[in-house]
Amino acid sequence: MDLYTADATIEDPAGTDVRRGRDAVREFYAAFQDAKKDTELAEIRVGGNEAAFFWHLTLDAGDTRTRIFPISLMTFDEDAKITSMRAF
Repeated sequence: MDLYTADATIEDPAGTDVRRGRDAVREFYAAFQDAKKDTELAEIRVGGNEAAFFWHLTLDAGDTRTRIFPISLMTFDEDAKITSMRAF
């Protein structure tokens, strides 16, 4: 959680309720904690304090395998900590 600011927001997927603060960030990632994960960065674009990246995520949970291909947009503060993350 040290990658995020204390008041960081997560909107994943975009258009859903925004989660705010470290507790909400921790709760969001806890949902994936027990799944076997494989990630691959496909493309990234950086401009100023923002980064947009296309990536691949494979989640294996028992007999279920899920593959998604999100585009994530992150903004960063002057200490390079994440202030917001939106996933499309």
